[in-house]
Amino acid sequence: MGGFTTGVITEDMATGLLLQNNGWQGVFVNEALASGLSPETLADYVKQRDRWGRGNVQVAKKYTLEKLKNLSFIQKWFYLDGVLYWYSGMYKLIYLLCPFLYLVFNISSLKTMLAQLVIFWLPAFLSGSLMYKSVTRKKYNSFINNIYELVTAPQVSWAVWKETLFSPKKNKKFHVTIKGIQGEKSYFDWRNCKIQILLLGVNCFALIYYIWQLDLGQLQWWNVLSINIYSILHSSFNDRDRDDPDGKYRRCCFFKR
Repeated sequence: MGGFTTGVITEDMATGLLLQNNGWQGVFVNEALASGLSPETLADYVKQRDRWGRGNVQVAKKYTLEKLKNLSFIQKWFYLDGVLYWYSGMYKLIYLLCPFLYLVFNISSLKTMLAQLVIFWLPAFLSGSLMYKSVTRKKYNSFINNIYELVTAPQVSWAVWKETLFSPKKNKKFHVTIKGIQGEKSYFDWRNCKIQILLLGVNCFALIYYIWQLDLGQLQWWNVLSINIYSILHSSFNDRDRDDPDGKYRRCCFFKR
């Protein structure tokens, strides 16, 4: 492939991309061949995701799909999907604001009844959770995965969009995530949770405001309140940080086709 890629943070993604574009084929090895340590603090975890998100955008900007003519359509789609994932934090933040927009300003994001919502949402939620557990062999669960994504959404979204719209600074120092030397003392990282706390306060204010303005004679009040209560509670319980349950990685081996 002509040597390791420079100028991007996630050189491992660029390596796989170029190997496959040069005719090498990847094979999944269902065995833990290497192990690694996970970030042990929220601050380090956010910094790591910040780097990964920016690195994926850098690879996409450096190696456009037009330059990778030897990749199949499905290969291009998967690499593109891996890049687009890092933009998902933005719509999570929008979802968090939806209850506030409706309860305070009456701006609807979804027009439905509680019964209709349950009929469509509950089967999808249960089947998705069961499939997630089946694929990950119960080592992970979707609830903790939501915590991961939500706790990093504000910082990672900002980093990814900044990397997308502006040219990165040259000679910017690369900081490796500190691992394996942290203490066991627990504490709450207020500094990295300011936006989540603000969103929680905004939604709680919206809920209190709606209840205060509530007209019990309105026939639809329970449907409106129950849907938004669920949304607020779900977001609130997801506003926590958890340690990575498994620090092991599975590697792909490459050989010439």
